[in-house]
Amino acid sequence: MEPGRKWLAALAVLVAVNLALVGALHLRFSAREPDPMATRQGFTAGMLQPPLFPPDDPNLWDPQPENASRFPPGYSMQAAWTASRAYAGWGGELRTWLKNTGQNELYVYGISVEGGWGPAVCATVGVLVPPGQERYLGIIHFPGPGSPGTYDYSFRTGIKAESREGIIPKTGWWDYGYISTSLKPMEFRPAAEPVKYKERSNPAHYFDKANRLMDSKDPAVLRKAAEIAARFPGGFSIFQAAAAFDFVHNNVTYLAEPAGEDRWQSPAETLRLLTGDCEDYTLLLSALLTAMGGQTRFHVETDHAFLSVFIGGDPQPATDSLSRYYNTDLRTVSFGDRFGQWLCADATDSAFLGALPLGGEPLTTGGWGLTNTTVHYPVDIIPD
Repeated sequence: MEPGRKWLAALAVLVAVNLALVGALHLRFSAREPDPMATRQGFTAGMLQPPLFPPDDPNLWDPQPENASRFPPGYSMQAAWTASRAYAGWGGELRTWLKNTGQNELYVYGISVEGGWGPAVCATVGVLVPPGQERYLGIIHFPGPGSPGTYDYSFRTGIKAESREGIIPKTGWWDYGYISTSLKPMEFRPAAEPVKYKERSNPAHYFDKANRLMDSKDPAVLRKAAEIAARFPGGFSIFQAAAAFDFVHNNVTYLAEPAGEDRWQSPAETLRLLTGDCEDYTLLLSALLTAMGGQTRFHVETDHAFLSVFIGGDPQPATDSLSRYYNTDLRTVSFGDRFGQWLCADATDSAFLGALPLGGEPLTTGGWGLTNTTVHYPVDIIPD
């Protein structure tokens, strides 16, 4: 064969080999890419069972001491709280703590918010606070004013202080009533305009990823779920769900991923590390609730994820029970579909089970909606 023809033949073979390699690489890459329109089969009606709604108070408080003291023993304390986003016509919540910086034991029997927009709101609590220690007091919901703006308010705690009197010391308690903090400003935001976003249930990519990681039968997850549920014996109840929510919210520390990464931890890993981002909070709470007997949905929105739990056709029993559990009149939010209501459970951001999730706001058209997203993908977490 002539040299020129040999060179052309070799070039043709090389091009064919390169095309074959490129085609193979392209096929392998395409096989890994999710089909954006593919969906998976989610829950059916027969798979869903609402939780129990106990009619009684959960009785979570320390008993109130009754013996009265003849003399005020003195006290020293520091109150602390965090405020949720607050909206005109809707309200907000405070999560509250008290540190005993004195020498006498304190008993907190009430918390209150007194604002310039309406009458004071009180909630009964019952928390013993030893000297030198800090205790969580609970949350208190307060209604909002009719108009947006900045209003002054004070947080108040009703306390008793322990006193030991006499040659043979006898314990008594002096009631100091409600102690107010200095005035603080609070911004009440206006209701938001509705936002349009793309919504699709159970897209295959997120469904497969979330359900593949779900390990509600992991021994550590089962132990923690049983430990939490044991406080409220019986079948799966909204009290158990609230206790699981509080565990995740209060014990997991938010840890953002490095820029450009999107790694989801398994619930067992998050339970071991007690750190994670919103997907990790959500998967852990889902695993705990599933292990207890609940049914959950993983909600994906732009730059955030949160959970919801099935509560049946009427949201009011859940709201009433949660108001007893948290001991304050609550406003809860849920999604509705053909099966019933799904109570929001954003353990990353919300103060309580059923609160507005991050990116959720009251709407000018009434009710609430997601206002900071371009997509919303509800993903059913199917039990093993």
